[in-house]
Amino acid sequence: MSRSGYLLQNHRFGSKMGDDSIKDMMMGALHDPFSSIHMGITAENIAYEYNISREEMDRFALDSQNKAMAAVKAGLFKDQIVGIEIRKIVK
Repeated sequence: MSRSGYLLQNHRFGSKMGDDSIKDMMMGALHDPFSSIHMGITAENIAYEYNISREEMDRFALDSQNKAMAAVKAGLFKDQIVGIEIRKIVK
């Protein structure tokens, strides 16, 4: 997420005189569109409401990653994950 870009609206044909704005797309993607609350805060609110500890969340996250890796190794995503060639840039 740290590589998300910035949105420059109305710049397709160049900027005109006057002020303009830049939107940080990371902030846009991480906000709930219905409540305008940041997703990190939403997660904290849900954890508090349902009494979910950090240890439980970490255990769930690790189990999820392990299941995902097992599925990849079993070939369940072979049609969705494709290799790409990256050329080495020589300076």
